[in-house]
Amino acid sequence: MSRAIGLLEDELGVALFARTGRRLTLTEKGSRLARRAREIVAAMADAALEAREREGAVDVTIAGQEVLLARYGAPTIDRQP
Repeated sequence: MSRAIGLLEDELGVALFARTGRRLTLTEKGSRLARRAREIVAAMADAALEAREREGAVDVTIAGQEVLLARYGAPTIDRQP
């Protein structure tokens, strides 16, 4: 997981976590990114649910940074009627 976080920080060019020994704490930018990522994933899940209710079952593929999807995607996406 730490490698994935490092890769994401390198890609974005910002520190998302403050490191103290083995402890990680979100920076302000990390908190903003996490909040926005949760909003986006929730909106995508809601859109999929809407489509399912209107037209029956629908498959949705979500692509994104592994570390964000692992942390915020799975709990949100698993909404089934």
